[in-house]
This record gives sequence, structure tokens and C-alpha cells, in this order.
Amino acid sequence: AGDGAILRCLGEKFFCKAMHAVEISRSGMQVILDQHIPGLISCQTFDGYNLPFKDDSFDLAILSHVLEHVEYERALLREVRRVSKYQVIEIPTDFPALDNDHFQMLGPSYGHINVYSRASLCFLLSTENFMVLDDMLGQYTLALQEYDYFINNSREKVPTAVKMFRARFEEEKKAFEALSVAQQERRASFYAVLTRKESAQERMVCAINAA
Repeated sequence: AGDGAILRCLGEKFFCKAMHAVEISRSGMQVILDQHIPGLISCQTFDGYNLPFKDDSFDLAILSHVLEHVEYERALLREVRRVSKYQVIEIPTDFPALDNDHFQMLGPSYGHINVYSRASLCFLLSTENFMVLDDMLGQYTLALQEYDYFINNSREKVPTAVKMFRARFEEEKKAFEALSVAQQERRASFYAVLTRKESAQERMVCAINAA
């Protein structure tokens, strides 16, 4: 669950009555617990694969910026499918940078050891018996991009620079929305899907239809 940002957002919006989080880092777990997030019932450490919950414990599981960090992503997906009825899975769209030598050097430095396109993620999910119900290609919000531009990259946040950045953001947003889906995929910041477990019968019907 990282630093708890998504949990905090969901809690502030009263998204649901009860949330449970897992984190591989004990210090990260403590950061989350110290925030006293509304609706957060528990936060536990785990080994990155084995979820400490019973079958079908949750209506919804969220994996946001997780799969690109996981060495054995199929093992984790099987656990997620085991404990939840529905899933939201989001990935960064790194794949257009695969031919960039800088990305190949820097990507793993911040933990991105897997790279997915829309098609490859959907293939992965389909072969692990997830049914994609809806999806979304998008770019990161103004607040996130502004934070990254000024804070993460140590730029001086003066009014003139902020005004110029926000104007450029609006121009790029309009340009992105006018693109075809194929063009959006190459310029999107993220790709997200809503999925549910696929039954054996549904799987058989899909296979017959495909044949």
C-alpha cells in the first residue's frame, strides 16, 4: 500500500466502510498506521505474494503501481484472485520507452522490472482467469504532475513558472483527449482495468467462441 496515499484518498471520500492494507516494509506499514485513515481496519506486512486473508474476503482489491515491481506477478495475481471478487489493477505505461537506453538503465533503479502495454496486461490477466469489465487510459492529474515537476525535480516554484506549467498542462490534456485510442496508449501515463474472477464455465464458453 506504499505510503497510504490511495487509502487516504478513499478514506476521505468514504469510499467504503472497511479497508485492509498490506505492505512489504514494516516502516511503510507504520507510516500508514500513523495517519489514522478513516475506514482503515488493519495494515499488515507480508512477503509480497502470500496474502494473509481467507478466500473471498473482499469485494474489491486494488493493485496500483504494483505489478511492474513484482518478480513473479502471476503468483501475486492468483492470491489477489483468491481473496477478492473484483479487482482494480493499474500500471504505468512504460512500454513506449523500451527502446530508450536511459529508461533501460534507470527503470530498474526505481523498481520497474516489468513493462506492460494494454494488450500484454490484458493477456496476462486473461491467462490468469480475470475478466476485464472496463478499462481506462489516462494521464496523471495536474497536482501529481506539478509535484513531480517542481518538488521531485527541485525546480523553483514561483508564480510565473506555475502559471506556465498549468497552461501547458491544459494544452496537453486537450491534445491527448483528441487522439485515437492507439495514439493515447503511447502518450498515456497509466492504464487501469476493472476485473472480476472468471468462472470455469465462462472460461469454457470464451474458449469455444474463440475456436
